[in-house]
Amino acid sequence: MYRFTSIKYCTTTALVAALLTVFGLGSYWMGGKWIANALNSKGSIIQLFDGLLLALTALIAGPMLLVAGIIAGFLFDLIITADGSLSLAILPATIIIRILVFMMIRIFMTTKWYSCFWTFFIALLPILLLYPLYTLYLNGPAAAIMEIIINCIQCGASYVLGIGLYWQLNRIQIRSNNGLWNDEQFKSYKKCRIQSI
Repeated sequence: MYRFTSIKYCTTTALVAALLTVFGLGSYWMGGKWIANALNSKGSIIQLFDGLLLALTALIAGPMLLVAGIIAGFLFDLIITADGSLSLAILPATIIIRILVFMMIRIFMTTKWYSCFWTFFIALLPILLLYPLYTLYLNGPAAAIMEIIINCIQCGASYVLGIGLYWQLNRIQIRSNNGLWNDEQFKSYKKCRIQSI
């Protein structure tokens, strides 16, 4: 967490959270809302910011995407709740799921780029399993079955998007010699000790 002593790191985290939120809202308004309405699902939505979250979490070291993912999920759900498409009761599940997605990527991702195929699949399992269980608890079995269908569509699209984005961003990162993101610039903050007065 020493990276958060840097203003640059905190600012970049806020920008990434905003990017994820805008990406999620854009995908929701451009097609996700209409697909969910066509399936006549109440309380279920389709957004694709999870695909971008997967790619960036695999690419950027440190806790930035943990914080940005939680903030983006929270903001996205708040905005969609204001629209009336979602209930505020989903917020605790969103926070827990974003933490689990981050942890799965950190645990299973290796230095080989093709490890994203199984890592992203494993990371999307909390979305596929926990949202329907939470919906079952809140709204009953009919809503849980609809949530499973919606989440399968959302996770499938996020998986394909995440792999495509990660492959492209990883190529740019390698060719530019860490030009997209260089975590080494924050190592000096690890060595600094704040002395108490």
